Amino acid sequence: MITLNDDFKISGTTYESFAEAIKNMTEITHVKKVRNFNIEMLSAINGNSKDNIQFFFGLGQDSIEFFEKNYMLNKKYGVDIKNFGSDLVNELINTTQLMFYLPNEREKFIVSNWSMPSLTARASITGTNSVGMHGIIRNMHLAKGLLVDKAEEYSNIVYREVGGVKKIFAVMSPYYQHIPQTLLCEIIEKIISQNKMGRMEVREWNMSHDFTNVYLEFPDLTVDFPNSKMNSKELVPGILLATSDIGTSSIIVKTTYRKGRSILIDKEINFVHKTKNDAATILEKIDDEIFAEIRKLPETLISLIGKHILDYTKMDLTTEKDRFINREKIEAIINKLYNSDFKKVLKKSNYDALKEYIENEIHSDLEYTAFDITDIFMSIPERISGVNRYVLADLEALCGKIPYRVMPVIQSLNKPAEKITLI
Repeated sequence: MITLNDDFKISGTTYESFAEAIKNMTEITHVKKVRNFNIEMLSAINGNSKDNIQFFFGLGQDSIEFFEKNYMLNKKYGVDIKNFGSDLVNELINTTQLMFYLPNEREKFIVSNWSMPSLTARASITGTNSVGMHGIIRNMHLAKGLLVDKAEEYSNIVYREVGGVKKIFAVMSPYYQHIPQTLLCEIIEKIISQNKMGRMEVREWNMSHDFTNVYLEFPDLTVDFPNSKMNSKELVPGILLATSDIGTSSIIVKTTYRKGRSILIDKEINFVHKTKNDAATILEKIDDEIFAEIRKLPETLISLIGKHILDYTKMDLTTEKDRFINREKIEAIINKLYNSDFKKVLKKSNYDALKEYIENEIHSDLEYTAFDITDIFMSIPERISGVNRYVLADLEALCGKIPYRVMPVIQSLNKPAEKITLI
C-alpha cells in the first residue's frame, strides 16, 4: 500500500509487481494548475495545537504585504488534522512546517520535503539553507517569492491523495509536462512485443515518491569470460529505465552490464519533462542509441583478451626482479585509469580504501592482459559501500568507460621515451 510519508519506498523483482505499483501510484497522482495569487501558504506554529487542531500563520499575498508595512503577521488558521494520522503530522512539524491552502476551493495540502527543491526554484530562492532550514522565516521568504513577486504567474502543483489527504511533492513551472509513470510500463510492453533482445527479465525495481527505476536484463545476450581472474565469469547486458513524476529527474535510459553484483553503465539518454514524450518516440531512440550498440562493450572486452601488458616471453615471473617490473607496470596502468576521474567522484576515505582494494588484487607472479586490468575495475561497484545512489551511478559509469580507455593507456605507457641529443 502506498503511503504519503516522505520515506515511503517499495521494491520488487517481477514485472507484474512493478506494473501494479506503477498503476497504484498513477491513480493517486494529480496535477493542478493554479494562479499563484490564489495560493495561501500556511506556516505551522510549532507546539501550538489543541484537540486535533494545528495552528498556522497565514502567508498569503495580502498578509506578506501587511507584514512588510507593519512588521507583524495578521492571519492565523486552525487546521483539523485528525485525518492526517500521527506520522504525517509529526513529519509536517519536524520538516517543512508548511501547507498550501486554496481559499476559493477550500482545498488544503501538506507540503512534502521532496517538493522543496522545485518550490524554492519556482520562488527564485537559492541556497541549500532554503531547502533544509525549515520554519517561519524560510516560509515567509517562499511566500514572498512565489505569491507576491510572481503573483500573476501560474504553477503546476503535483500532489498525491490518499484517504482524502492531499500532499504536494512538486511545485513546477507552467511549462512542466507531466509524464505519468505508466510510460515506463508502455516502453517495457513494447520491448517485450518486439523481442529484439530475446528474453527479458526484471532483475529489480524500486519506487519512492521522488524516483522510480527498473532494471531489465536480456539473458540471451549473456557473454561468458571463463578466463576471468574474478569470481564472476558472466556479463549480462540490460537497460535501466528511470523517471520521476515530481521533476527530480528526466526520463533516463541507460545501457547496463551486470558482472556478479557489479553494474556497469555505458550509454545514457535523457528525455526532459518540458517536451511531450510517448512510448513510441522513446523506444525509437532506445532502438537507435541503446539496442544498436548493446553488444559494443562485450565485443570490446573480448578484443582485450590475450593483449598482454608486457612481453612476457622475455620475462621469468618466478624471479623477484621480473615480478617487481610486472607490478610496476600494472600499478602504472591502474593509477592512470583510476587517479583523476575517480578522485572527482569519491570522498577521500572511499577513494583511498578503493585504491587499496585494487592494489591488493594485483598478483605480480601472473601474466596480465588488458582484459585483466579492466576486470579489476568492473568489480569495483560491488565493493564500494557508504555512498548514495548518485555517487554509485557515477562510479558505475566510470567503470563502464574502462574497457574503451585501457588500450590507449597501455599504449601511451609503452611508448618509447623520446631521445634528446644535446649539442
